[in-house]
Amino acid sequence: MNVRIFLLLFSLIISSMLVAQDDASQPPQKQELPQKRELPQKRELPQKREQVKEKPVVPGYVSVISTYEIDQLMARYRVQNQNNPYVMGYRIHITQSTKSDQVLGLKNKAERLFPQFETFYEYIQPYFKLRIGGFAERSDAYRALRMVRVEFPSAFLARAEIHLYEQRND
Repeated sequence: MNVRIFLLLFSLIISSMLVAQDDASQPPQKQELPQKRELPQKRELPQKREQVKEKPVVPGYVSVISTYEIDQLMARYRVQNQNNPYVMGYRIHITQSTKSDQVLGLKNKAERLFPQFETFYEYIQPYFKLRIGGFAERSDAYRALRMVRVEFPSAFLARAEIHLYEQRND
């Protein structure tokens, strides 16, 4: 019985080797590469002439040509921004602690040393935080930070919502 299984397996191995040799003896057939498809040509979008506002071109000025829909979106954007008096800006973060007495002492010192900046003392559980200034531009905030770091070396810039009328250019 074992001899029969051995002969069967042996004959299968030999036959597969012969078939493999037959395939290798034939030259490989060239495979055809897929033909390049032509890209669709760029279509020009039709312009709605009745919606385009034509403005005279004046040397030294930019002339913006927009559609009625864009003008509507810009008007909506302006109204939303006029109703929101806050912008994302920067404050100088001086310290934070779980002890309010420590932060209040530094608040008095900061008000005395930097009267040009408004101080913000806030409690965000579990920390009391002390921040000063209100800057819309990072460059202005960084300039003030260099001044503040002389007295408070651990101070850093923090993103915050700034009221539009808080901004100072001192």
